[in-house]
Amino acid sequence: SVTRMSGASNIKKELEAGEEVLGAASMKFKRHYPAVEVSITAPDTLLMIPMDIILVEQVLINLLKNAQESVENDVQQSSDNAKDPCVRVSTHLSDNKRNFIISVTDNGKGILPEVLNRIFVPFFTTKTSGSGIGLSICKQIVTLHGGTITASSQPDEKTTFNVVLPA
Repeated sequence: SVTRMSGASNIKKELEAGEEVLGAASMKFKRHYPAVEVSITAPDTLLMIPMDIILVEQVLINLLKNAQESVENDVQQSSDNAKDPCVRVSTHLSDNKRNFIISVTDNGKGILPEVLNRIFVPFFTTKTSGSGIGLSICKQIVTLHGGTITASSQPDEKTTFNVVLPA
């Protein structure tokens, strides 16, 4: 899908149902990681958002995969009384109705503050087998859509990534 990003003016944005991209990404993710429980919360009303559905789907799959790795690593490193691994995805419109917000939250080990400000830098990684391009590509895709991606974390409690796209 990176080949679809040849330039900011060349990405193909069409009105897509926000819930559809969420459902498609979740379904693809579950095929590869069936053991991870993903909870999805979306509004009852259909939200039509201008986006390249394939690229936004790729962002969501990457965020879900990172969340899965975080909770999986946390379970492997914890004691028998560890919390159940949980990945939550929610969508909503901003209060002013101008932005579509997708939040991906996990209850894994979290991200240390000194690492958090570098996670979108190309080739930066804390993973032994990571390339460090996943989140930087996510940021590029979201930026090409006129949006933003941010992360917040409380170490040993949770991490949340927020993708904000113009509605």
